[in-house]
Amino acid sequence: MKARGLNALRGLRDELARRAVETEQARQRALAAHKEALRLQRQFADAVGPVHTMPQHSLAAPTRLQPMPEPRQTVLDEQAALREAMSD
Repeated sequence: MKARGLNALRGLRDELARRAVETEQARQRALAAHKEALRLQRQFADAVGPVHTMPQHSLAAPTRLQPMPEPRQTVLDEQAALREAMSD
């Protein structure tokens, strides 16, 4: 496709302008969401008093191992099959 002058680039200019507007709108939405989150955090702190965020790494690890799973239904099925086999 040959360009017939700068007027042929009008579509590209319009597309770039549209993308710039969309990017700015997305930035504004993200900023508004961040401000809303801060407002809710302050509102909570005002309601209950000073609030400090706990670090994520301070969670306690489980201290004991989980028991091995017991195949209870399999054991019951085998017992029932054995009882049925012996009753014949």
